[in-house]
Amino acid sequence: MAIAALAAALLALAAGCGEDQRDAYADDYRPLSRQIASLGEFTGNAVDTAERKTDAQIEEQFAQIADEMARLRGELEGLDAPDGVAGAHRAMVDAMRTAEEALRGIQRAAAQSNPRDARRETIELVRASEDLRDARSRLDGATR
Repeated sequence: MAIAALAAALLALAAGCGEDQRDAYADDYRPLSRQIASLGEFTGNAVDTAERKTDAQIEEQFAQIADEMARLRGELEGLDAPDGVAGAHRAMVDAMRTAEEALRGIQRAAAQSNPRDARRETIELVRASEDLRDARSRLDGATR
């Protein structure tokens, strides 16, 4: 009987630690989520106004956006995702990486004054942004 009580106490303690880890992850993730959403809005505006900019301005702006995406992705990768959110965490990291690649593609296309590649990479960015928005929504839900 004492062994059963000890086992039950250990299970309860382990469950509590999991909740603590999940809460700590959520506390660290939420500000990142807000920054990622803000970067998404900024990126949408950059795409909308690109036709009024020079190639050099586009190259610089998209380089800065890609750098910020990489920084935020690095911060997210640095979080210790508990088991309950690990899949959503990985999907978010992957979606951010794909968006960053498209941003770098737009940067390269502007540096080369290549409108065809810029258009292709912008289409890829739209797809990547949709995937990122979905991944962020899933991870936001998993951390509530």
